[in-house]
Amino acid sequence: MKKIEDGFCKTENATVDHDVIKVVYKGSVSTPAGWRSVDFIGFAEKLSEKRCKITNITQIDGKPVSYNMSRTGAKRQQYNGRYFADAEVGKVKNISSLKIVKSE
Repeated sequence: MKKIEDGFCKTENATVDHDVIKVVYKGSVSTPAGWRSVDFIGFAEKLSEKRCKITNITQIDGKPVSYNMSRTGAKRQQYNGRYFADAEVGKVKNISSLKIVKSE
């Protein structure tokens, strides 16, 4: 069970108690037209004051993650959002390079 307070989640009944934060950061996806920059939105587990580990990606460019995504609707801009979201899970990021989103 998790408690949400000011955008941070505290995991109860865990052996190690880490904060879970909602983050937004830039990343790239490969399309038939080349690499494109997108915004990944998801959750990360805070490992220390400066580092966190990505645990889940919920949106890419503000849209829910799906297999057939496109930046502009054009076929040459299509990419597999599920693949790129799964590739981000488990990566360790510097908190200074992320935007931390606080829920209201």
